[in-house]
Amino acid sequence: MFNLIINRLFLISCLAIVRTAIAVELPEGISYSHIFLSDQTSVHVLEVNPHFFDIIPVKNKGDVEAVSSMAKRHKAIAAVNGGFFKMKGEFADLPMGILKIDNHWYGTPHKPRGAIGWSHADEKVLFDQILTQIYGYSGNAVIPIDGINRILKDQQVILCTPHIGKQFDYPNLGLQLLIKDQKVSKIEKKRASIPADGVSLMIGVLKTLSFPPIAEGDDFEWDIHVTPQSHPPYTKSEEWSDIIHIVGGTPILVRGGRLVTDFSAEQTGSHFLNVRLARTAVGILENGNWLFVVVDGFYKNIWNTKGITIPDLAELMQKLGCVEALNLCGGKCSTMVLKNVVVNDPPDGTRKGRKVSDALVIIPKNR
Repeated sequence: MFNLIINRLFLISCLAIVRTAIAVELPEGISYSHIFLSDQTSVHVLEVNPHFFDIIPVKNKGDVEAVSSMAKRHKAIAAVNGGFFKMKGEFADLPMGILKIDNHWYGTPHKPRGAIGWSHADEKVLFDQILTQIYGYSGNAVIPIDGINRILKDQQVILCTPHIGKQFDYPNLGLQLLIKDQKVSKIEKKRASIPADGVSLMIGVLKTLSFPPIAEGDDFEWDIHVTPQSHPPYTKSEEWSDIIHIVGGTPILVRGGRLVTDFSAEQTGSHFLNVRLARTAVGILENGNWLFVVVDGFYKNIWNTKGITIPDLAELMQKLGCVEALNLCGGKCSTMVLKNVVVNDPPDGTRKGRKVSDALVIIPKNR
């Protein structure tokens, strides 16, 4: 596969040249190359055949965690950092967008942002801008839920799951419903522990004034639906219903083989799009292989001074052969690990990379 990557690069008018390659023995189905663009921007490219490897999103253990640590913990041959997350305050390490791992929900999007979703059974991979609709049901009451595992506002209802691994203080909490076995097991007016095998419904102090009467012992169920936001439509909600992993990013870079040039639908800021930074991206090639790309940024190494803008990253992913591609969390978070070694040059200069909320790990199917 390495030669295929190099051939693609030479076929695109010398967009990039090979400068170095790490001498590492890799099994069939995975290849790594280290290339330099014409302006000497350093790019790390990992191609993975899903017939030989499972690609799995994983969450940090306890607090934020280095990508190399997550890779080692899961016995992964390779890994890259995942989606965006909150970096400061009590809610640090919570996903800023959608995150679903093995059918467990960790976060939902605030805006119509890009996401990648997949399952192992049929190797189906979806890319689209998405939101979610969440509802709770108790008796005749239908309760709109504003999100999962996020900050609670006075007029909101949110759902907290035990998978996030921590409790948060909600000073504007009006009521908390503890849900277990599809019943309201307890109602509290102050924070209580989330049931290990259930969920908690948090109702903001002002929302309690219009919240339907629900008592302990009442039935309670909830569901969530992914709602694609593309215009014209690109995927359908029902296609996402059996997807077990979803990782959010922003923006979509390549769609249906075509370069995306208008990023306004995802409501990302101009500075974020046009500043040159370290970046991480994931894409799918026409043959179904996955492509992971980390572009070095920051500015201490003479060979690593450039970074890349989002429009240029989109062009790079397309020219590397991606028919679909998504930008993930970048900057100091951009990290690629191969055989327990960080192969890129993280912007913090430590060769370790910033600790992050989640990662994408590549695990041999026959281990």
